[in-house]
Amino acid sequence: MTRAACAIAITLQSALLTACTEARPQAAPAVPVSAMTVGVRPVSNTEARRAYDRYLRLGDRTYAGLALEISRARPEPFPPGDVRFIIPRPLPGSPRWFLASTVRAQLIFQETRAGWRVVAGSATPAGYRLPEPALDPDGHAMALDEHATGLYATPRQVAHAHAISLASMHLHPQARAVLAPGTHTSDAARDLQAEQALTRGQWALSITTHDLPALYALRTKDGGALTWYGIRETQTYTPVADPHTAIRFSRPVLAALSRGRAFVSRAVIKAAGSFVAVIPPAGATAKAAVAGGWYATTSINGS
Repeated sequence: MTRAACAIAITLQSALLTACTEARPQAAPAVPVSAMTVGVRPVSNTEARRAYDRYLRLGDRTYAGLALEISRARPEPFPPGDVRFIIPRPLPGSPRWFLASTVRAQLIFQETRAGWRVVAGSATPAGYRLPEPALDPDGHAMALDEHATGLYATPRQVAHAHAISLASMHLHPQARAVLAPGTHTSDAARDLQAEQALTRGQWALSITTHDLPALYALRTKDGGALTWYGIRETQTYTPVADPHTAIRFSRPVLAALSRGRAFVSRAVIKAAGSFVAVIPPAGATAKAAVAGGWYATTSINGS
């Protein structure tokens, strides 16, 4: 959870990959280290229940970091339901955290000096069940660090591959080698390609993404892993033809955020997402899969 996140900047024109560079990440408003408490014992079920009940009462007032930012742009997709607490033993030097899971929603709670806060979340499709976490004889889950071995790819490699997938419209070989096609990878790319096609080659699209340092991973019963991570994304449209027509965005969320505005010289879209990925064990033939997410476009500006 301490590794600096990598940023990926990829420029596309009419969905054609033209450049790929790595850069230093932007500052991420995650829970500051000074606000964390380092755990020495697992969370009790009583503590988890109290934290979850407080969340049910106060909603997004219990959020922090990326989860708070996303919730301000997109109200939480986490309806109350029968909840199960998955409580891992804390990794040495790491804050205590636990997973609250319902049929289609997952929330990560982390202990801070301000109390328990929701720091990540994901929603999975109807009828889909995440793999079961492995439990030790005391009933505690097995937390993994970002570089855990014995997996198809490490949790950090999966998070970074997803950032690359979003930046390259799932065209980059590194993303395709690690991640299976799906809603949050290849399908997301097709939606963006369709939006880009509407510019008829008059506007270039540059996408910058980075996976955030905070990452939460659990070993599963089949020897694989579940991992929750966050990604920030910036899409920048600039004209490449002169004369060129103004750009308007047709996707409902973009149309609403821009209030139907037409952009003439530049348009910048910012988004953020919290995702859960399923990682197979080492030696498996299946790739890692992004099984669920909580994604929001947070702003659109330009001139």
